[in-house]
Amino acid sequence: MFYDTNGSKRSTLATTVDLKRASSKVDINGKVGSVWNISSFSQWKRVQSGYILKDFYTRLAVPYKNQKLLDYGPVQGGVSGSTATVGLSGFVPNVSWTFSIGGFKMSDLSSVSSKYGRWKLSPTLINLGPSQLVIKPGIKSSNTSGNFGLQLSQKQVRVGSVQNGTGVVSIFVPDR
Repeated sequence: MFYDTNGSKRSTLATTVDLKRASSKVDINGKVGSVWNISSFSQWKRVQSGYILKDFYTRLAVPYKNQKLLDYGPVQGGVSGSTATVGLSGFVPNVSWTFSIGGFKMSDLSSVSSKYGRWKLSPTLINLGPSQLVIKPGIKSSNTSGNFGLQLSQKQVRVGSVQNGTGVVSIFVPDR
């Protein structure tokens, strides 16, 4: 739940993250490592009328020393009209899926060198004041030592520049 300064409920956000180890025995620059496919599913809903979403950001990061971001999606060219396509490739079998972003413009703000996938969604002129948003971006990462770690963060900005967010949520699963 996100609240305004008066304590009134403004919107809700539900997110699930699916971490799938695609392989545990891949040669990554001379080291044996694992490859992980990660997808997140987020649903934002407006609860109170008058709450107008300006922008929504979501970020999946693998900032730990023994990890590399191999791929992410959707990339800027992977958004066409109201559909976004995620295609994660590299090392082990490719995975792909599509999802609807109807009424939103999606911008790719990701950085392979900084090891995160980050996306911004903004309502379009035909969808001013949306009541909900559903997205499913993803990343592919390698890990050569220790637990596999993922950081998720999300932020909403509403008209008037008021921001609410999840902060950084860290997820660790046993791996190497």
